Amino acid sequence: MCKSAIVFMDYDNVWITCEKNYNVDVFVKNFIDKIYDFMGEKGYKVNEFIAYGNYDNGKMSRDKHQTKLQTLGVQTRHCMNGKDSADIAIVCDALEKLFLTSTDNDTYIIVSCDKDITPLINKIKSQGKEVVLVTFAVNIDWDVMMNYGDFHFWFEEIIDIPFTEPNLKPLLDCEVFCSELGKEVIKRQTDINYSLFSNGIQKKYKTCESEIDEFRDKLIEEGKIEIYNYDFRGKTFHDGIRLITDGNTTNGSQITDEV
Repeated sequence: MCKSAIVFMDYDNVWITCEKNYNVDVFVKNFIDKIYDFMGEKGYKVNEFIAYGNYDNGKMSRDKHQTKLQTLGVQTRHCMNGKDSADIAIVCDALEKLFLTSTDNDTYIIVSCDKDITPLINKIKSQGKEVVLVTFAVNIDWDVMMNYGDFHFWFEEIIDIPFTEPNLKPLLDCEVFCSELGKEVIKRQTDINYSLFSNGIQKKYKTCESEIDEFRDKLIEEGKIEIYNYDFRGKTFHDGIRLITDGNTTNGSQITDEV
């Protein structure tokens, strides 16, 4: 059984990226039909499709993009020229659909590459709805794709644009976790705060806090690391992290003492 869905598209981003990066006319590619077909194959029935953009802007206005989209059954929202105007409009409409309008949509499909929409994604999911993200391989915010949406698809794949899928996620496992911790100890030669260490690993390996915590818990269980209390500038912190090697703990403060 198909899930009912609504699409929110940052059309400015779609049109500009296709033209500048791929020299592709989205209408020649029949991109709207392909989105409907692709989502149908994935088990989604798109009931509503809204495209946001500054339709008075230059070539988009001359080529009557808004009229073309409406002819294809797409609702259009004109957004005044300005930073993030389309994203702001998407957020407002999505929240209205979520809380004020009686709809049966199970899934919110968001075509955008802007991490500013992450609070919206969290809010949609908090209401028991599914979020599908569609982004470009050449223009993507890793945090949005990896940590927030329930599912992700490449726009290039959907409309048959040849592309090279980027290396999404450097390998992170328990061994790499310990290696990174060891490097941090040598680099800082002081007590390592787990929260700060975790934030750095999240950025480097494009992962999320919960995954880092899983590695931490597994390594603690295996007796390879431990969390401990330490003092810094007269305050006690309860989230120090250090390696355990051959039954001995190793942290930066010990290295400093030995030196």
